Amino acid sequence: MSSGHGSKIIKKKLISYDYKIRASAGCDSSPCLFQPFFQLVLHYEEGDSQVLDFTPEQLEKFVIGLKKSCSNEQ
Repeated sequence: MSSGHGSKIIKKKLISYDYKIRASAGCDSSPCLFQPFFQLVLHYEEGDSQVLDFTPEQLEKFVIGLKKSCSNEQ
């Protein structure tokens, strides 16, 4: 996994991941106004982890991007 920070590239080895589907709303909101989101937790070597939250629309774009990058590598 690479993450760009300016001109510096950091590479980490992904060892596992977890995911959850959750709902979010303001404290004073009705339950019918809950918005779903997908939470992905990436676990790297040396105990590092990264949490990514996606709305359904963001998740769809993320998966499409992954599919494109995987097909470009072949």
